[in-house]
Amino acid sequence: MNEVVELRKVLAQVRKLLSEEDFCGFGVVLYSDISGLPISSLCFNRELPDKPSLAESIAECSKATDLCHDGFHFVNPSWDLTHRNQYFAPYISRPRYNSYKPIGARFLVAQYGSELQQVICTGLVSQKEEVLVFVDGVPV
Repeated sequence: MNEVVELRKVLAQVRKLLSEEDFCGFGVVLYSDISGLPISSLCFNRELPDKPSLAESIAECSKATDLCHDGFHFVNPSWDLTHRNQYFAPYISRPRYNSYKPIGARFLVAQYGSELQQVICTGLVSQKEEVLVFVDGVPV
């Protein structure tokens, strides 16, 4: 799946752009249709950054030193950032238990969110620098 490869590249590029001081992890959702997705802005009066690349735009929205750094960033099939810093609350269709390692909220939101019909895949870079991409609830 080309989208997974491309999202991994974007995630890695964003991480490289963030200093240690500015890094606290971030999540990205690649969607096919934004309508009906369970999202709400965490930064109502913030515009999308006007940066030359998608990675630079996401990095600008993810700086821990900025009060508006949390949430997921939403990207359309043309690889444009359309929504920044969104509270993303996907429905839990079936609980998943992961006993092999500790996980956090960002991990579960990305995992459950990737199961939604309008979502192509989700990705995150955790505070522990782990890069993960999910398709249909499964890390790929």
